[in-house]
Amino acid sequence: MRTHQLFLLILLFVSAGVSRGLAQTSGQVFFAGSYDDFLREAKKQNKVALLDFRVERCSSCQKLEKETFQDPELQKFLDRNYLIRKIELNSSEGKLLADKYRVDEFPALVLLDFPSRSVRKLNGFYQPDYLKKELEKFRWQPMSK
Repeated sequence: MRTHQLFLLILLFVSAGVSRGLAQTSGQVFFAGSYDDFLREAKKQNKVALLDFRVERCSSCQKLEKETFQDPELQKFLDRNYLIRKIELNSSEGKLLADKYRVDEFPALVLLDFPSRSVRKLNGFYQPDYLKKELEKFRWQPMSK
């Protein structure tokens, strides 16, 4: 009976995450919905919107995902302060957003304030501690609703 209750609780928790448009990849939770929904959700949660631009065969992009976004301390910091969405350049949406935010190096992290205006761009691979320090330099309070 207890196993059944635990299974239902886990199922409920997973379903809640999926319905909110979240996807977990390599330990870090990324927003999985549309770009517009992403911006609305970041504003609703009063978090900084962070776009993670990447290219499938980019070794620095893979290293950022496997080493930096895997760091437990950085994950806690990001979960508290940022809503993150991966942008794959090989998609049509990725190409449009890369043009919009003038992304020409990969990986690129673009921080947005509202209404979706780029305020900071970080290019290349960052170690977890260094990325956290860079992000802390540019913290701000997103506009209230």
